[in-house]
Amino acid sequence: MSRSSEVGYGWLTELLSSVDEPPAEGLPLKLALRPATLGEQDWTLLESGLEQRARLLSELLRDVYGEQTSLKDGLLPPSLLFNNRRWLGPCRGVVDGDATRLLLYAADLVRDTDGWWVVRDYTGVPPGLGWLLDARRWMARAYHELFARGEVEPLAPTLVRARDLLAELNGGERGVVLASPGNAAEFADAAALAHFFGCTLVEGEDLTVRGQQLWLKLLQGLQPVRVLLRRVEDARCDPLELSAGGWSGPSGLIQAVRNGDLVVCNSLGSGWAESPGVAEQLPACSQRLLGETLRLPWRALRKGETVVRCFLAHDGERHRLVPGGLRWPRGDDGMHELWRPARATGGAQPPGGAFTPEAVVLSRGGGDVPSRVASDFFWLGRYLERCEGLLRVARVLLGDPASESRSAELLPGGLAAWVEGRADDQLQTLLGHLKRLGSSLRERLSSDVLSLLAELTERPPEVTSSYLERVSVPVWALVAVARESLYRGHGFRFLEIGRRLERCQATLELLQWTTEEGSSLPLLLDFTDSSRIYARRYPGAPVWLAVVDMLLGDDSQPRSLAYGLRSLGEHFAGLPPRHELSDVSEVAPHGLALARCRELLAGWQPGQGEPPLTALHAALVGLSAQLARVFFTHVAHHRQGAAG
Repeated sequence: MSRSSEVGYGWLTELLSSVDEPPAEGLPLKLALRPATLGEQDWTLLESGLEQRARLLSELLRDVYGEQTSLKDGLLPPSLLFNNRRWLGPCRGVVDGDATRLLLYAADLVRDTDGWWVVRDYTGVPPGLGWLLDARRWMARAYHELFARGEVEPLAPTLVRARDLLAELNGGERGVVLASPGNAAEFADAAALAHFFGCTLVEGEDLTVRGQQLWLKLLQGLQPVRVLLRRVEDARCDPLELSAGGWSGPSGLIQAVRNGDLVVCNSLGSGWAESPGVAEQLPACSQRLLGETLRLPWRALRKGETVVRCFLAHDGERHRLVPGGLRWPRGDDGMHELWRPARATGGAQPPGGAFTPEAVVLSRGGGDVPSRVASDFFWLGRYLERCEGLLRVARVLLGDPASESRSAELLPGGLAAWVEGRADDQLQTLLGHLKRLGSSLRERLSSDVLSLLAELTERPPEVTSSYLERVSVPVWALVAVARESLYRGHGFRFLEIGRRLERCQATLELLQWTTEEGSSLPLLLDFTDSSRIYARRYPGAPVWLAVVDMLLGDDSQPRSLAYGLRSLGEHFAGLPPRHELSDVSEVAPHGLALARCRELLAGWQPGQGEPPLTALHAALVGLSAQLARVFFTHVAHHRQGAAG
């Protein structure tokens, strides 16, 4: 079979001629429908040249953060270090190894009539490997015939050894942490990489340095971190010693590395080798440090050139080229995945292959989660419940012109302003909160949940019942799908705690708003989705005492306070104990706050005085505050909306 050496379709076109065009639905963002390829001659050249380049850059990094012989011998100009913001003085002398210094490396390349050129090196936080893994998963489904016939070189064998290396650095245990900057643009890349390497994906606020040791903030307390795979730029990793703007890491991170208790991959300061001035010096450095001619020189990118990005991973002995990449062609027809044809000779494969059954340690349950993640689930539950409840109120008010004058009492600014506005607790703000939290939790949510969140973007031309219904349907679906797609771990518990707590507070607020005169009672039953339940129990018009009893004390009614408190107690029982409690039998503060709510409710009997609505509402706010103090004290984000 003929295999073209051109960047394009070549042999691939021949293979794809018998394969149906894949559907566009489900494509990763900006991924073109058809992949691209290089001929084996090009792959061989790139493999040799990039492995040499990675070896050279690693050696240069070792020297400039160590003995600096290249500087003393005049191989590098002093300005390339001391006038370069990418060179980080505090990182000099930090101990690292050949594998961790440049565990992952990437390069952007172009080709012209003179051959291949490197236009950019990525030595600090090489971007795009997660995108490649995501693209390959999708392509393997779309073109399953080609992969089933073994026509395309697989990516995993080259990367498995790097994954094993991380585990070895961590003492053979799980618990390697991948630090992400947290922004949406880079999250998909980091999440896919964390999934493949089996890392816990965290953000800066999930980490803290205490006693010169890096710790992960979990619900049960602090867990030591020994290996950190970072996706955060050098200068943003430690605001104490590298205050270059932005904050994506804990203060004292460099000191934890100096202390020898933490390994960071790629090493802190490795981004210095991305400087264009470094690339210009590499030919001379290659001759001096390696005794070799540089096979892939650097030149500047010219506008409109097709760019190919290749990746290398260290296997503990040397860097190996990942047999695939990404390609951005001229124009704007999206990113192409780059394939390497399977080698007919079955050339030497990198060590590390598929896992054997004996290598798998069975695990059940969800394990612990970072406090930030638990907080985000808690607030996702609250905002889902708040949005769903207020949408029901809006639909009832819109369908009952007689109640329009009362809409401002329940919906901030009135019905139209609430639907269109972005102030606190108005619809567009609530939808924005849901999308923001969904983005933060996307690694832990199903694709169905993310698809439903994407449907919450439409702004109304006017306030109509059809628009409210269109928004309500995905919100209802979000509640159901989020509950059913989450494993019953701590994330699920905090989602449910947030929903139940929000519903309890909303029920009390509606009861406080309602008067005993009959005109508002039907509205209250509609607002709480309780009209049919009431009609089956009681004939005739609603009666205040019966309505209050059903919404406060009836623990068989899902909208009642009693049901909510019982559900909260069940979820509290499944939460992990905190290490700071002096006695395992000691009741946690949030448990005491829940007992106070139950005591207030039990002290009221229907028909014997007014229900303690104000005291109950205050007790629930206190319960929320105690829950946050026990489990979310690490979280710095400001949450808008109701107290708690």
